[in-house]
Amino acid sequence: MVYSIQTITTQIKESYKIILLIIAGAISIQLSSQIPLEVFESYLVTRVAIVVFPFGASIASFVVSKKYGGSKVFGKSFLALGVSYFAVFFAELLYFYFDSIQNYDFSYVADGFFLVSYPAIIAHLFINIRYFSEKLENFQKTILVVVPVGITLSFSIIVINTSSEIIPIFYSNLVYVVFSSVMLALAIVGFSIFRYTILLSAWFFILLGIFSDTIGSVFHRYTHTFGLYSYADISNVLWILAPLLIVYGLYRHQKSM
Repeated sequence: MVYSIQTITTQIKESYKIILLIIAGAISIQLSSQIPLEVFESYLVTRVAIVVFPFGASIASFVVSKKYGGSKVFGKSFLALGVSYFAVFFAELLYFYFDSIQNYDFSYVADGFFLVSYPAIIAHLFINIRYFSEKLENFQKTILVVVPVGITLSFSIIVINTSSEIIPIFYSNLVYVVFSSVMLALAIVGFSIFRYTILLSAWFFILLGIFSDTIGSVFHRYTHTFGLYSYADISNVLWILAPLLIVYGLYRHQKSM
């Protein structure tokens, strides 16, 4: 079913207060570190939120998937989304543990779960795009090339210009940047496919969540390359924001169907 521009705009306007509340919540969690108590100054609230919120997005995705049962599209695609966020949750949980004992010898295990999360969420996007669009338009094909190449090149150029030599960890971080940029490109294409349908508002918030996650991940990979990452970074606000937007997008998806 195709909807008018006015209907689509109304759908999004209905949720602007929720968006502002979600953004305010994410910023407040990060700013709680300024409260002069040890539990807040240690960024414990931020660290817990980064672990717990992806778990919430995972559970919400599994619930939606179960509702659609064996559906070729929504059942499988939201199962993949749930797997993706569960992998993120488990990776963050491992990092939380390693951070608490100040031992990062096995942090590569957490990295492995992060890598698993990308193909899973890409599968979620691909399943929806393939089912609802028999053939991509030229501008959509352009997005699938320009966005990943643009983000990857920008990251590479900034890192190379910042350092006099290529740091070995740059290459491993580049893998995450490539995955994140492909994920964002697919989300934009998905949004363009659903832009005149009943699922527009749901995809709008899912896109916002993926955009937030992508920017947070790219920024983190930059600071991580030079050993500058800290819990005070803006990337943490974006990582808190992303799963909240995804969960709200799932809620809108249920209301739309």
